[in-house]
Amino acid sequence: MTQMGNKGGATSDGNCCEDQVFSALQAAVTMSGEPTVLLDGTLVVLAMNDAAISALGVDGPAALGRPAPDVFGDVGYGHTIERVAQAALRGGGAVSARLTASDFARDTMQWKVKASVVSAGAHRFVLVSLVLEGPWWGRRSIHGFVDHAAVGSPEEFRVLLDLLPDIVFEVDSNGKVLYSNGIAVELLGYTPEELWGRSMIEFLAPADRDRFIRMLGQMMVGELVHRNVHYQFLASSGQEFPVEVNAIVVQGPNQEPRVLGIARDYTRRLRLEDRLRNSEQRYKDLFDLSRDLIFSVDRQGRILDINRTAVALTGKPRHAMVGTVFSDMLTETSKQAFKLAFHEAVEGRATDVEVQLVARRGRTTIIDIALAPMSSDGKVTGAHGTARDVTERRQLQQEMQHFQKMESLGRLAAGIAHDFNNILGVVLGLASVLERASELDAYRRDIEGIVQAARQGAELTRQILSFAQVGARRKDVVDLAALVVEVAELLRRTMPRNIVLDTDVRPKPIYVRGDAGQMRQVIVNLCMNAKDAMPSGGKVHVAVRRKRSVSRPEAGDVELTVQDEGPGVPRSLQARIFEPFFSTKGPEQGAGLGLAVCWGIVQEHGGRIHVENVRGAGALFHVVLPESKEVPRRFQTPKAVRESESGISHTALVIDDQPAMRRAAARMLETEGYRVWTAGCWEDVEKVCRARPEGFDVVLLDLSLPDVDGLDIYRRLRKIYDEPRVIAISGYSAKGVAQQILEEGAKAFLQKPFIWSELKEKLSKIV
Repeated sequence: MTQMGNKGGATSDGNCCEDQVFSALQAAVTMSGEPTVLLDGTLVVLAMNDAAISALGVDGPAALGRPAPDVFGDVGYGHTIERVAQAALRGGGAVSARLTASDFARDTMQWKVKASVVSAGAHRFVLVSLVLEGPWWGRRSIHGFVDHAAVGSPEEFRVLLDLLPDIVFEVDSNGKVLYSNGIAVELLGYTPEELWGRSMIEFLAPADRDRFIRMLGQMMVGELVHRNVHYQFLASSGQEFPVEVNAIVVQGPNQEPRVLGIARDYTRRLRLEDRLRNSEQRYKDLFDLSRDLIFSVDRQGRILDINRTAVALTGKPRHAMVGTVFSDMLTETSKQAFKLAFHEAVEGRATDVEVQLVARRGRTTIIDIALAPMSSDGKVTGAHGTARDVTERRQLQQEMQHFQKMESLGRLAAGIAHDFNNILGVVLGLASVLERASELDAYRRDIEGIVQAARQGAELTRQILSFAQVGARRKDVVDLAALVVEVAELLRRTMPRNIVLDTDVRPKPIYVRGDAGQMRQVIVNLCMNAKDAMPSGGKVHVAVRRKRSVSRPEAGDVELTVQDEGPGVPRSLQARIFEPFFSTKGPEQGAGLGLAVCWGIVQEHGGRIHVENVRGAGALFHVVLPESKEVPRRFQTPKAVRESESGISHTALVIDDQPAMRRAAARMLETEGYRVWTAGCWEDVEKVCRARPEGFDVVLLDLSLPDVDGLDIYRRLRKIYDEPRVIAISGYSAKGVAQQILEEGAKAFLQKPFIWSELKEKLSKIV
């Protein structure tokens, strides 16, 4: 059957009802034994069965979507079909008319055209069927055929009739059997001689006898042809079986009317139809219940069928999509890609393509389509397609790619910061030594300038390292609400007068587990970013609140929000603003690290950060962190740095692969009265240890030696000296290897670059 959907619009509320009516009408057209056509309310052809295509002599696929008068007018009787259909639409019921055509047989044929209207919501459909009525003149009875048979003799013709698998019978106007062929013996259990002369009614099931009498009467008064009429025949055993009867009025030897018919046992066909119906139902269930969009299109790309997933995605009724071009459902940028893939399919090659579908309310959905050729009689007639919604998968892939890019940038930034810290360590270390030299008082301001510049460089590298944090760090329980109040008080003194900073931290305290310094940095960076977004002034609102956690319902989360009244962040840039060195500001307003540092810190603390635009209220940043149920330990003030006692000498070993850094560290230790040995690799360390079996008061161990891992060196030192007092130093922060060394017994950690007073504080605690 060739079918097509109504292109008329329909409200989504009536989609289900209209689709059900449309599907039922399609089934009725398919199952009808008569030539049948389905029209919409504007007389556009929606579907027609094979009998109609054959009987009316039209091109089925070309007829779809065209007005009925244009389609059927080509064969000379479009006006009759149009007139009957319009009359049915006006009256709302069933009407009929007769037409004559001579294209389908040698004789001129008479047809009865019947039209009926079916309504579904605001839509109306018209079923038009044609019933063959005549003429009957010129047709002979069985005996007439026998007498004029083209075979050798009448007896041979009778033999041929007996070989037919169907019952051939002839009855007079009263229903008396005048003839039956040999198959009646097998099906009815009667010989032809036992049948002849008896009423046909005797061989019908009681429930069908009245109906047969009415049919016989109708045929005698003018309805010359009956097709595909179903009866139950009654065998001599008393068993009933179904038959399909086709009958026509013929003339007997004395010109009296008789009925010539063929009765076909369709028991087997019923079983096959039942199996086919069950198979079709299973297919339909799979077709409609599939979460994937399934469709088929003709060679012009017009939808022949589509499942209910498309209805859920687009919000359109199925019959409104059938007959439309599939690519019209896609975004403009995707249409060409689909057409190229579709061309491959109709050329006989399976292919796939990823496109964007315009879904409900203009939303865009990414679908992955697999296309395969659709064939009939060895010819490609279109394509089958399955489409899977991959929107969420693509978003996850983009997020993963973004995370991997940030992670790679973090590793690169950490490596650069580490090397830069080594250089700054030399500058800052030696400059701090020079600060103490009284003979250089004349250069005091110059030395202080060197120290200040080195500190600024060190602060920049710390920001880079903060962005790059991915490992473990020693964290304490921090009251985030108190930190917000503290930072807000500081920022109010430094922000321009046209910026208003307010906070909302009720209830408090609100605890998270993390590094207080890094948390302060996140708050400061977000507030300064909000200030920069409002050059003409405005309000910055900072809030902290508890919220339920989807992943940890027993613990909960803490959400820090910072909102400004600026223009917001363009949607196209929201995925990039947390990248390092990305900035929409001028070069004089920063290095583009503030938000990247926030991202790195939040990731390290097991949280997440994102931004959204609030209509009429600027950008709103969300920082979500796991809430801590622990109570912070009482803060203890560290002991004051003890001054070294003059005249007391200590020993120290400095292990660092950078010669300049070794010299700078040694110089700082020497100013404190230390006798210093240095080593740049494990081989040098072994030589020094052999020369000093008694050990050292302190060992400064760089964790990034090229030949041996810092942790391995520490473990080897412990085998040489029972309890070496080691200060681990690194251009990285106290995580990873440094954290493990501290856990295994190292006394302290010192991050490069450091100055004399910072080293002196560590020494005072362990020497």
